[in-house]
Amino acid sequence: MPKVKAISLSKAPPFTDTPNILLKHTLQKTDIGNNNNKFYALELQEGDGSYRVFTHYGRTDLLANNPDYGTKQVRIFGSESDARAEYESIKSKKEKKGYIEVELAESATGTSSQHSTDLSSDDEPESSLPEEVQHLVRRLYTEARERLENTVEVTITASGIRTPLGILTHEQIERGQDILDQAFTVYQSLANASKTRQKTLNAELVDLSNQFFSAIPHRLGRTRDDMQIAILDTLLEFEEKQETLQLMRDMLNIVHSGTTTTNRLDAQYASLGCSIHPMNRNSIKYRDLKVQLEDSQVKVNNLEVVNIWEIRRNGESERFVNRGNEQLLIHGSGPQNFVGILSRGLLMPKVVMKHGIDRTDEGWLGNGIYFANALCTTLYYAHPNASGSRFAVLSNVSLGRQCTYTEITYGIQEPPDGFDSCYGISYIHNANSEFEDDELVIYTERQQYLTHLIEYRET
Repeated sequence: MPKVKAISLSKAPPFTDTPNILLKHTLQKTDIGNNNNKFYALELQEGDGSYRVFTHYGRTDLLANNPDYGTKQVRIFGSESDARAEYESIKSKKEKKGYIEVELAESATGTSSQHSTDLSSDDEPESSLPEEVQHLVRRLYTEARERLENTVEVTITASGIRTPLGILTHEQIERGQDILDQAFTVYQSLANASKTRQKTLNAELVDLSNQFFSAIPHRLGRTRDDMQIAILDTLLEFEEKQETLQLMRDMLNIVHSGTTTTNRLDAQYASLGCSIHPMNRNSIKYRDLKVQLEDSQVKVNNLEVVNIWEIRRNGESERFVNRGNEQLLIHGSGPQNFVGILSRGLLMPKVVMKHGIDRTDEGWLGNGIYFANALCTTLYYAHPNASGSRFAVLSNVSLGRQCTYTEITYGIQEPPDGFDSCYGISYIHNANSEFEDDELVIYTERQQYLTHLIEYRET
């Protein structure tokens, strides 16, 4: 077959305005070393008995603010077989150069690109939720959406998470997770590797970073310094990307398709799969719990509980495994994480635990779910939102028989034989302890269930 010349779309002969798209692929290539962050989209189009291969390519970060950006060309053919052969040839050449396919629910590239609208609707009916619950749901969704949009520079739409290339699928996010897991394994190997081996491992980290940003398109900046900063080579970066992927999962799980028959807040609340009831501030139960939390402070005395909601996740208490020694304990997190926590519960961490603002390392008692018995301990984890509010959940936790530690012990995957949980005892209670706060850890989600969401502030 003679080579067919590519023609600029603007100079191409007339073609149907609504072509039949026989094939479509969106490819992405991030190459940190060469300062590349590029997309390449292909479509095999049929119209009025003729065929053409449409290509659209350029730099991904420039596409984000201008959906018409990029070089658009067509190659015209008289038969479908010739067009398909050219299509597959172009795709194969790009993949050999390091481009990988990005699976999209909706594409922002090509002639068949779609641009979803925002989640809001002027015609939706009024919410049936109590005003306090409406306000909470709106705040928590806003925190999650803004964090994700600011971190990855995506947009949350009625259809899902829109990147510069289009709407990501669950499968694409899991592809990114697989690559991140591989990169983290390489990162962990660096500590005990020889200098020669470290050089090889660092090269693998660069390659896996390229793969990660190809799978989960980011706007990385245009300078070589911007690209170098993006390399996944610190514990903090792995934690941030893990949090980003979890936020993506959470928002995809709860995002509403957008109809005029259901109030958006009501749909978001239903998607949480969690009942939320504000506690009466004048009730004895509320006052007792508020006093219990505020009196638990041991390092500071300036935390005030301003709201408490009773929560129940569907089926969670029924799955609860009771090992005895039940305690009402506190788990703090960033405000952006509570849509996820309410909708899927507390999860075992996949990568790391964060300890404080200036220190990030593996969990001091290994890979588990960490709880506190003092409200002030959650200050390390529950950073404030723009209005100064911090959030935490209370869980009914079955600690069973606790194995007590005074020394930080990394790498624990489960309690020692004969024990059900681990307890890092604070130096306040044991002067020889390395732990700054009491840390109570379980190693399965089923040994706890959520009971309350609390909002508190520093006074």
